[in-house]
Amino acid sequence: MLDTISDTTFLSDSVMNRLNLGAQDSVLTLTTMTSKAETVECKSFTNLRVRAYDSKETLKVPKAYSHPEISVDRSQIPTRDTILSMSHLEHIAHCFPPLLDAPIAILLGVNVSEALRPLEVVFGEPGQPNAQRTRLGWGLVGEVAASCKQGGPPANAFASKTLEQPRPPTRKSAFCFRTRDRTNEHLETDFTCPDDPPSSQEDRKFMNILSKGIELNSEGHYQMPLPFKNGETLLPPNRHLALRRLYSLKRRFLSSPEHFQLYGEFMSQMVERRDAEIVPEAEISSSPTWYIPHHGVYNLNKPGKIRVVFDFAAKCNDVSLNDFLLCGPDQLNSLLGVLCRFRWYPVAFSCDVERMFHQFHVLPQHRDYLRFLWWPNNDLNAAPVDHRMRVHLFGAASSPGCANFGLKTLAKDNQSISPEAADFIQNDFYVDDGLSSRPDRSTAVELLQGAVEICVKGNLRLHKIASNDSRVMSSLSTTQVVKSSSVEDGQDQSKRSIERALGIRWNLETDTLHFVHETKATQVPKRGVLSTVASIFDPLGLVSPIILRGRQILQEACKEGISWDQDLPPSILTRWNEWIHDLRSLSSLQVPRCYFTNAPLPWSGIAFHHFADASSKGYGECSYVTPSDAEGNLHSSLLMAKAKVVTIRAVTIPRLELQAAVLAVKIARFLEKELGHLEAQHYFWTDSRVVLGLLLAQASLKRITL
Repeated sequence: MLDTISDTTFLSDSVMNRLNLGAQDSVLTLTTMTSKAETVECKSFTNLRVRAYDSKETLKVPKAYSHPEISVDRSQIPTRDTILSMSHLEHIAHCFPPLLDAPIAILLGVNVSEALRPLEVVFGEPGQPNAQRTRLGWGLVGEVAASCKQGGPPANAFASKTLEQPRPPTRKSAFCFRTRDRTNEHLETDFTCPDDPPSSQEDRKFMNILSKGIELNSEGHYQMPLPFKNGETLLPPNRHLALRRLYSLKRRFLSSPEHFQLYGEFMSQMVERRDAEIVPEAEISSSPTWYIPHHGVYNLNKPGKIRVVFDFAAKCNDVSLNDFLLCGPDQLNSLLGVLCRFRWYPVAFSCDVERMFHQFHVLPQHRDYLRFLWWPNNDLNAAPVDHRMRVHLFGAASSPGCANFGLKTLAKDNQSISPEAADFIQNDFYVDDGLSSRPDRSTAVELLQGAVEICVKGNLRLHKIASNDSRVMSSLSTTQVVKSSSVEDGQDQSKRSIERALGIRWNLETDTLHFVHETKATQVPKRGVLSTVASIFDPLGLVSPIILRGRQILQEACKEGISWDQDLPPSILTRWNEWIHDLRSLSSLQVPRCYFTNAPLPWSGIAFHHFADASSKGYGECSYVTPSDAEGNLHSSLLMAKAKVVTIRAVTIPRLELQAAVLAVKIARFLEKELGHLEAQHYFWTDSRVVLGLLLAQASLKRITL
């Protein structure tokens, strides 16, 4: 079979084994019309030749891969009868051999271009198929006769992409298209708890590069190479572009001395901390090199503080450094899982790795890819000097993966110091923020001290440590614990103890979680509705009933076809104003941080209860944990909840009830994975007899339509 869509040639396993081709093990990433990229193990070979049945001329196949079988709808294979039914092709019907009762053995892709090159073409009227003769014989291009069609036009797409040697595009295509509003699709997206995704060829290459290249340097820092897709790459010279961006910055500096002062202090600190260095004169003309432009950004929550951001996406000759770097697999721990474990025990704490990205160094031979320009001694009248970074920078496509890999490697290499602390660093950190809880003060202090000691082994500093137990904080160095914020006149004294735990406000004194949301009366266009709904951060679903109402209003605005900058109509605006009014009451809501405030340890048992329900407006589930104490008393606490809007297309209530039940099972699997307690019982509750009936009707489930 010839396939002009596939970029690879495939041979069925059965034929490959019969030919004894001496294949080698290989890994391939397949992308088809009906599925996402899939990584498969197969065989590859380069000693294959093909020829037509009645020809002695052979064609060499550069490279081919094995596949269990090559699926094709045999009714779409043209026969002599098919050709005879087309008047413009009758004269070549004898060129089509009889159809054999044999499976398709080989699929030739565009890598065998000689097999696809047409030598002769017979055209028909517009809309009619044409016949093409190649070196392998005649074939038909287009739909076959209607009498041969079964179930519509053929849809046999076997496209593939191999990622063994990925490289960035050298040409750039420009397209102009109109994007469709996909807000509803995001609103209706269900909660997913996927298994570990299969690693791609690039992910395995990333991990292999770092595993072999990571080492502890003489300064006590872990250093890693830049994970290039195809090894060290010679990039086009781009110093002139970086210089142009620098002079653009200079014009702003001259008009804003305060901005220049903050910027200059930041750059000076980088050199003083040895995060960056001046390129020695003897190495100025070395190659390969790449210059990274930079600019400053401000955080509204941190006035008077600037962060210099390096633009790794800046292009020269249509390529950027990020085009050549591997991102690596997702090594982040589950945010929900970290938060659930953070709420499990009475004594909780949070911490942060100071400047984590800058604590992992780049191999010396790769630092010239991280050059930048700056003035010596912050003197704008002097000529800019070449500098280069010595550390992995925020902004590089590879840096998050490198930083996470380095942190986990540090914990793994030093787990003998404290296995519990090493497990905390590996499993309870989300990027550079760590959260956890322990049954008592002594175990919490022991874990934190072990984590601090492990971090020191890699020149990392654990700081901003906060805890709901003041004795935990007093047992640590004052430079490690979080600083109490100042209290303004008339401000509630308890507010100075509010810290952020992965985006959630945590009051240390009352050990409660808070929701603070400021709304603006001017947010009445659909764009403002989306901004307000999306700004409420509630990963655990503690206020999901309130957020659900906002999502329903946004969905209604999308259903009415309102543009992004169009004001809401009166019918929706009334509901919106009511919701905004209710939203202000969130500031008075306080949720206990610990699930088991009234459940003393130890527990004699634990169980999980999951409630699922649905209506025409929405569906959802809520999960509770119910430990029993030594006296047999049961205590319950809301673990997490999810509320989803109903899709715009018509859906029956029984189907929504079933979706809610499926959502409950997904969350149960998630909690079992993240919290452990495999011995605990999970109970599922629903008021839908349809769901219960479907669970008992497994034998005939395929014949049921909701």
